[in-house]
Amino acid sequence: MFERLATDWEKMKTKQSLCTETGNSDKKQTKEEAVAERLLFSLTRDYIRFLENCLYKKLVEPQQRELQNPRNEESVISAEVDMQDADKEEGMLSDMGKHIMALEEVCQSVLLVLFSCLTWPDTNSSVMAARLITSVCLEVCIYVSATSGYMP
Repeated sequence: MFERLATDWEKMKTKQSLCTETGNSDKKQTKEEAVAERLLFSLTRDYIRFLENCLYKKLVEPQQRELQNPRNEESVISAEVDMQDADKEEGMLSDMGKHIMALEEVCQSVLLVLFSCLTWPDTNSSVMAARLITSVCLEVCIYVSATSGYMP
């Protein structure tokens, strides 16, 4: 998937640079080009979200939590306890994320994919990738210091 996104982004960058060099920036996009561009943006964001979901635990949204728990005294008390536990788990690696971090080659590939996302001209994807890079690099530092005894 990453290779396909990378080639599509390269095509888009090449097309944009040709338009600016020839001065045809006023040329309107066809419907197909506009749809393809929107699809590329959406696929990129979904791919980054997929990586994030593989690595980290996600919390249930407060609205969904209320729907799952009916309103009575016992459920309010258990909901408060659940929210405290959920706050502790937020930002923690999932079981799959722990396995990914333990495998050096896979972790390296994930980081390379995320760094490549920073070069693509989509601000939202870049911000999502940067946020994920920050947390993944932190986890790598924690993992390295725990396994080697070296504290960076």
